[in-house]
Amino acid sequence: MNKLVLFGAAVLLCLAGTSCHNDDPVPAPLPQVQGVPNTLSGIVTDKNGAPINGATIKIGSLTATTNTEGVYNIDGVAEGNYTITASAAGKITAESAFSVPAKNNLNLVWNVMLASENTLTLTVDNNAGGAKGDVVSDAVEGNTKGEINIGVDVPEDALTDNTTITITPIYTEQSNLISRASSETMLIGAVISTANGAAVTLSKDINVSFKVDSSVSDHVVTKQFVNNSWQVVENEKTADGVVIKTRNLGALGLFFNVTVTETASSEALVMNPSEWDNLYGSKIIHAGVSTFTYKLGSEYNAVGANSLEALLIERLAALVGPKSVKVVNGEYPININIPIGTGLRVSGRQAITTVKVTSRDRSAQAKKYGTVTVTNTAWNRDHNGGGSGK
Repeated sequence: MNKLVLFGAAVLLCLAGTSCHNDDPVPAPLPQVQGVPNTLSGIVTDKNGAPINGATIKIGSLTATTNTEGVYNIDGVAEGNYTITASAAGKITAESAFSVPAKNNLNLVWNVMLASENTLTLTVDNNAGGAKGDVVSDAVEGNTKGEINIGVDVPEDALTDNTTITITPIYTEQSNLISRASSETMLIGAVISTANGAAVTLSKDINVSFKVDSSVSDHVVTKQFVNNSWQVVENEKTADGVVIKTRNLGALGLFFNVTVTETASSEALVMNPSEWDNLYGSKIIHAGVSTFTYKLGSEYNAVGANSLEALLIERLAALVGPKSVKVVNGEYPININIPIGTGLRVSGRQAITTVKVTSRDRSAQAKKYGTVTVTNTAWNRDHNGGGSGK
């Protein structure tokens, strides 16, 4: 009986708040995941959507080459403002301004379509009336109205015999063949030059034609790149489109007022594994790598109902890249031990931008998949939450 009384008294003391143990555990320190340097990935295709193997991507001093699926990856992309370029044999080099924020744990994305170098070469023969020919611009697969026939007619005696000229379509007012932009947006253009780049004097006007329907020809502003700036020039509307008469070789283009709007959203990614819970474990556990899948490319309708809508789709494609989506694998390296009494969770989201290009009563819209951001949250017995969103 005395033993029972003593035991009961001890229990009462414990319940009253007197410590029965002097080894209450100190909460384990929260797991700390080091920031992972940013990566850059993307896909490079031609206008038909076929992946380009061996394309070169350059950002700052970093370069990468695409694989057989047109995919590239660059590690260790530091904060800063860059010009990023993509180039491949037989394709027009694409470039874009690209900013990397002061954060870690980002998988940045840049996708691009490269147009073919469709260059026509003509040799002047005044006994045969001069020179005449046309070339067709490259367009997104299925966007047939975006394939613009561009013609050049050099009349007899406008240039000396055997002068060789080239006609090359261009797709932006900031083409690598042109050094300065315009206040309006060029939807299609061409550079006419001598094959060796030599300056020549035209004794007569040459005719440069763009085969478009009335959605363009009724409202277009035509410009020529003269004295290092885009200058408005007259055009003639024809049954087949518009014709520019000029006595200067160089770049000409069709311009419209174009509005571009962007709306941002995101979607959650499935991380595997996404959690290491060692809150009540019996030994340290190791968190290695969390894998996930994300998307490269964009989604949009690529069939224009008329010339203006088709050319807006081409402008949209230049902004968002391929119209197909490829799912690729990614990974988030963690490589830390999770002490007893703690846990770690990782989550990821991919940015989605809805891009809309509008001119007059026509528009084109795309869903573009972008940057992947990974965040981590750690906890222990005294701390449920707290994490790192780099």
